Amino acid sequence: MRQIASIEIRTIVSELQSLVGCYLKKFYDLGDGSFRMLFSSTQGNQMLYIKLLHTVNKTIIAEEVDEPTNFAKAIRKRILGMKVKSVAQRYADRIITVQFTSADEDPRLIIEMFGKGNLILTNRDFEIMVCYHVAKLKEREISPHSIYQFPQGKKLVLSELGRAGAGEILQALKGSNERLIKELSGNIDIGPLYLEDIILASGMDPKSKASELFNTEVLAANLVNFIRESDSPRPRIYSRDGKYEDYSILPIRKYRDLQAKEFKSLSEALEEFYSEERTRLERDEEEVNEIIANIEKQKSIIKELKDSEKEYAEAGHKIFERMREINQMIDYIGEHRRVTLQELQSAFGIKIKSIDLKNKSVVIDL
Repeated sequence: MRQIASIEIRTIVSELQSLVGCYLKKFYDLGDGSFRMLFSSTQGNQMLYIKLLHTVNKTIIAEEVDEPTNFAKAIRKRILGMKVKSVAQRYADRIITVQFTSADEDPRLIIEMFGKGNLILTNRDFEIMVCYHVAKLKEREISPHSIYQFPQGKKLVLSELGRAGAGEILQALKGSNERLIKELSGNIDIGPLYLEDIILASGMDPKSKASELFNTEVLAANLVNFIRESDSPRPRIYSRDGKYEDYSILPIRKYRDLQAKEFKSLSEALEEFYSEERTRLERDEEEVNEIIANIEKQKSIIKELKDSEKEYAEAGHKIFERMREINQMIDYIGEHRRVTLQELQSAFGIKIKSIDLKNKSVVIDL
């Protein structure tokens, strides 16, 4: 499962502008770095699904949720009922900020889609109130009450990247012996899938060294053209033999032999791409519940058997204790052939419940 690229986050943020003006009604922690949020407005409800590192998309799938986690309770306590003021991407970083507003607060929900992924709630002064993962890194700390700091990096706004700017970046790479695609990723973070495609379209090998870079003008032009084309994305999912392989916001050359299904929005494509995993998790949960029910049933049967075992053991013990008298009674019945219930009780002091000489049956109570 690949991670979402920054250029794809740029597309998603554009699609999520419909959340501005909506109110957060519900927040669910689905476990394993997955969350679902319900927003409401006069136009209706919208649900947002978040899978850290992988996707942020509108959804219609509503997984069953157990008792809320402490993280979910903390988020609900602080921003439930608040209005969405803005949804934005932090420069070209894989970071989405959702700013809320109320009478006296303007908290921010920060979705980090890099590293291990994180969901962080800060106040208006960027003091962290709640975070999904606590992290103490060399350059910054993510923990309650600390001040949130965005990761340091080149503050590149993709929409403002022109051919001259791209050319300057490429010229600066020529002194490196690192792979071209690695060096490009460090300067223009649009995702390796797209960078590889752009390099191939420029007649170069993505695995070649940056120092061997040629056709810089062509590569710069292709970079700028791709970013401009991404303003009008054409999302699609690629599949092979009915199995999903990957997705993209624009056609990818290496996938041209695969089947491509196009979507109106990237959010719809991501919903479709990850729906199989999400519904499989639901099916797995149903199977687990069925197994748990069977285990409980088996435990009940085992208990009944143990109770019966105890009862039969006690009965056997009592029979063994009175075996001498029982054998004497059997011999007596065999000798006299005709005996009555009262006669047996009087002779042996054993409580007789019934006697049927015809069927050779005597029931005694010990």
